[in-house]
Amino acid sequence: MANKKYVKGANFERQFIADKEKEYICVRSAGSHSAIDVVLIPRGMHKFSNIILCQLKTYKKGKVKPKPDKAFVELDCGENCTKWWVTRQDYKPVQVEIVDSHAI
Repeated sequence: MANKKYVKGANFERQFIADKEKEYICVRSAGSHSAIDVVLIPRGMHKFSNIILCQLKTYKKGKVKPKPDKAFVELDCGENCTKWWVTRQDYKPVQVEIVDSHAI
């Protein structure tokens, strides 16, 4: 039987990608345990400075909203990307916060 938390997180990542597929080329880092869950590259934009690195988390009603992992916050992507912290409480709308932006 699959881990319920993994399945919930993976489903959230898949839904996030499905919502972004028209605007971005999307890559999911499945089961990697890395700081990055999803990578977005704008369609038609062939500059690497437009890459978006995302970390996604879900949380339940009544719980404190999680904060970005230290590894994600401290990830040095130079001037070549933007980092998005993406959260969703239960099945409410997705919230996107820019953690660090160096994109030109």
